[in-house]
Amino acid sequence: MFEFLKEGKILNERGQEGRWSAENGRLIIRDDKGQEGLAYAYQISGSTLILTSDGQSVKLITQEAARKADPEKFERGAKEYERKAKEKANEKAKLKAAEEKFVAELIAAEKSAKAAGFIALAPGLMNWSDAKAYCASKGGRLPLIRRTDNNREIIDGIGSYLGPWPSALPKCDYIADYDVLFHFWSGTEADGYNEKMPDVLIFYERGDIQISDDRETGTNAVVCVP
Repeated sequence: MFEFLKEGKILNERGQEGRWSAENGRLIIRDDKGQEGLAYAYQISGSTLILTSDGQSVKLITQEAARKADPEKFERGAKEYERKAKEKANEKAKLKAAEEKFVAELIAAEKSAKAAGFIALAPGLMNWSDAKAYCASKGGRLPLIRRTDNNREIIDGIGSYLGPWPSALPKCDYIADYDVLFHFWSGTEADGYNEKMPDVLIFYERGDIQISDDRETGTNAVVCVP
């Protein structure tokens, strides 16, 4: 059940924020990364917004109507909303600072990366399409990931899965010593579940070389190989 609808943002009782827009007679709710999630037919009746999807309806009332209906509940909800907003702002600030630090490390490692045989190390993060174009402009390409006959995964120019991380490349930062913040693009597509946005294999350092995947619209570091 959604409690707030304001200035294009929506927040549910779990504090999860998304954005909404009216498109082709439907109210589209997206998550904070812009991915479409819920789509509702909608109707406005006085101060009430009625959302309908698959035969189920949700009623939303304006903040002013909610305040008049139950002032104490409204104030509790408003305080919780502000608390969640501050938490999210603090988290964004931490992530921004971490990204700026990592980008500075990428820039500082440019010479050592070239000395180690890499064609280029991009001075920033970019999506997969831009990463491919960047490497092409430098006369290189993104590293490909292949599986050998004995079932080992090799990243050309980088190393093998669970092997040592190249000393010429910056190590990836962590949250709580586990979650990895930054990754490097490969040039290899994975078997994505959305044909319009295929997954792409990425690699990163977590003590050794790890392999995962990401949407091509994500932003990751770029190292180019011959």
